[in-house]
Amino acid sequence: MITFLRGKISFLNENSIELDVSGVGYKCIVSLNTSKFYSDKVNDEIMILTYHHINETTQALFGFFEKEEKDMFELLISVSGVGPKTAIQFFSSASAYDISSYIKSGEVKALTSIPGIGPKTAKRIIVDIKEKITSISDDDIPNEEVVSENSNYKDAIDALLVLGYSRKDIINCINQLTSEFKSIETPELIKKVLNQIGK
Repeated sequence: MITFLRGKISFLNENSIELDVSGVGYKCIVSLNTSKFYSDKVNDEIMILTYHHINETTQALFGFFEKEEKDMFELLISVSGVGPKTAIQFFSSASAYDISSYIKSGEVKALTSIPGIGPKTAKRIIVDIKEKITSISDDDIPNEEVVSENSNYKDAIDALLVLGYSRKDIINCINQLTSEFKSIETPELIKKVLNQIGK
């Protein structure tokens, strides 16, 4: 089972990323959110989280820029009638946090706005995985105001996301650190966040 890849982006569009991993090419099907995240990293080396889908006739890799997206994807494909190609479309329409909120709140209409999801499937998703999703409230969604206008913070977030840490944990740590330091360079910030998360 391939759970992540590290390599150089050789091709990227809205639906897929191709990585050169030690001379071997891997194609990952991705959401628009993930494609946008890596859009300025073509020819750069990255790490991408993956889900390796295998059935009787085919296999495919699906790629994710953050752990929350991958975790939600795996929950969605556990629902009867939701295949991986349908599940990946969720993240071209909304974030993992938004989708979690829709499901916890039973918002059928919001789910049916996603291509390929009708009312019956939306209701089945809510029934099947609502209790498997950690409850999300306004307090659970990280406040990005402190980091949104600082390129050092954005670079640190991007680097930590590809290491598999959750956006919520990263931003919460950065918010705590910025209350102690008015200015901090990216490498030092990454080191401090890693130390904080590891406590």
